[in-house]
Amino acid sequence: MRKVKFYEISEDEVKANENPGKIVFRKKPVFVIIIENEDLETVTIDNNIIKENILKDKDSNLLCIEVTDEEKNESRYTVKQLDGSKDLEINLKEKNEFLDNPISGIEKFQVDRLLDKQPFNFKTEVLNILEELVEMTGEESETARKIAEEIFDNYFKDKSIVNDETLIDCFTDIRVFSIGATMKLGYDPKCTLAEVAKEINSRTGKIVDGKFIKDKSPEARAKWYKADFSKCSIYKRVKDI
Repeated sequence: MRKVKFYEISEDEVKANENPGKIVFRKKPVFVIIIENEDLETVTIDNNIIKENILKDKDSNLLCIEVTDEEKNESRYTVKQLDGSKDLEINLKEKNEFLDNPISGIEKFQVDRLLDKQPFNFKTEVLNILEELVEMTGEESETARKIAEEIFDNYFKDKSIVNDETLIDCFTDIRVFSIGATMKLGYDPKCTLAEVAKEINSRTGKIVDGKFIKDKSPEARAKWYKADFSKCSIYKRVKDI
C-alpha cells in the first residue's frame, strides 16, 4: 500500500534544509491519500479536493509531498506550489533511468544513432554550440541555426583548428561553465542532463543505409518524453516522484 501525504512547508525551511523529509517528519500532514492499487503509476487530485481539503481557505500554498511505499519502506519527496484552480498529477512509479549516470544516456543516444562513428567535424560541433547560445535569446531553432552559420562564417570559417588535446580542453571547459550556469540558475546539473537524456532517447527509430531515421508515427510520438526541469530545482528536489 502506498500513501501520499501533504505537509505545509515554508520556502525558508526548504532553502535551509537539503532534505525536506527531515522537516516533514516533525509535522503532521494536512492531508493523506491512500493508494491501494499497486499497478497505478499516477494519481490525479481534483482541484476541488485540493481547494477544500489541502489549501482550505488559501488560493495557493507551498507544500511538501511525500509518497511512501510501506512494503518497501521507501519515501520520496518533492516540494510544489499548489494552486487550487488546477488539478495535480503525481507520478507514483516514474523514475528516470539515467538519473544515476546521465552521461550514459547521452552516450546511448550517440551510439544508437551511429553518431559516435562519424568523423569529428569542427564546423558541425561549433554550429551546434552556437545554435544553442542563440536560442537563449528566444530565437526558434531554424532561425538560430542560420544566425549561428553567419557567426561561423564571420569568424571561424578561415581559422585553423588546434590540436586534439586543446579541443578536448575547450569542450570540457564549456561543460564546466554550463554546469556552473545551471547551478547559478538554481538547478541540479545531473538532474537536468538526465531529463535531456530521457527526452532524446524517447525518440525512437531505425538505421536505414547507415543513417538513423526517426519514427514520427502517432504511436511513436505518443511515447516521446519532454524534459521536465521543474524536477531539478536544487532546493526543491530530493528525489523525483
